[in-house]
Amino acid sequence: MPVHRLLPIALLALLAAPALAGCITEIPDAATGAAVRPASLAGVGNLTAPDANATAPAADLAPVSAPPRWALGDWWRYEAVSDTTVVATFTLIVADVSPSQYRLVTDNPEIAMWDEIWDMALVGPISASDLSARQRGNEVKFLQWPLANGTTWWTRVDDVQAQAFLAGPDAKGRWTTTLLSNNRTYATFEYDPAVRMFTDVDFVRDDLELRLVASGTDYAGNVGSVVVSMLAREERAGYGPLERFFTVDAGTSRVRVTVDGATERFFSHHLVFVGPDNGQRQPIAARTCTAKCEEFKEAQLDPLVGRWKILGDFGAIGGKLTLEVAAYRFVEHPFVARSPL
Repeated sequence: MPVHRLLPIALLALLAAPALAGCITEIPDAATGAAVRPASLAGVGNLTAPDANATAPAADLAPVSAPPRWALGDWWRYEAVSDTTVVATFTLIVADVSPSQYRLVTDNPEIAMWDEIWDMALVGPISASDLSARQRGNEVKFLQWPLANGTTWWTRVDDVQAQAFLAGPDAKGRWTTTLLSNNRTYATFEYDPAVRMFTDVDFVRDDLELRLVASGTDYAGNVGSVVVSMLAREERAGYGPLERFFTVDAGTSRVRVTVDGATERFFSHHLVFVGPDNGQRQPIAARTCTAKCEEFKEAQLDPLVGRWKILGDFGAIGGKLTLEVAAYRFVEHPFVARSPL
């Protein structure tokens, strides 16, 4: 089972939106065709709604030969929808521009946090030559240029090998990439040259859809970065008792525990967190694995801040394991675009 998608639905919890300013384009409602003014953008300025029923001129329906050019401060705002419910809103902003690549950042702390952990494809470096992304060492190729109906290629997203099929343009000039894995639709990406970005991303198997609700230039809200601090680390060949202390400081958003290594057998079913008052005992992992062993757990420490202890048995038989406990803290600041390189 791959790590959940480009933007994990279980972790899209922050719904607050920053104030935005600049040139804004409104997106029509998919069901009614009516122009939508997101509540978070009320009072920002005049919005121009495109005609939802307009048909693109014939010249616009020709194959698109080259990817768009993005500028510093360009932004696209999305709603993440599951089972008709909006579970999060977030903005992607162009923060860096160079001849070879862009860098997208976000205003949503949860998205930024999980990009730091899982390396999400829609956040971070984007190739200027074809809008492809890099995710955990793999190229994620959303489109193949020039855009032409019937084009196919192979790509990898969320550690899933998928075959891509490009169809379009439709009557509105939009193109759709469908990713198939094991002969089933994994995801679809709808690209609109008019907004230079994806207007809809649908993870079919997981009932998660990202819908573009607004876009513009000269972003003037807040963004954030993630600061990671290592709290404890243990590397061990052989199996035996473990006792390690660590302290969680104020401002920490979450604590992440990973076990990683190559081993024939691994047992950690006695590994627990012990709270500052010696009262809370929370299991960390209970697993036996072979070959490459990867275990992740987000520690639900309560209270989060304080001195903690990891207690139990840890180690590998026929290999070596590494245990790490890391703290993640979101730091928010006003968006400042970097000068082109």
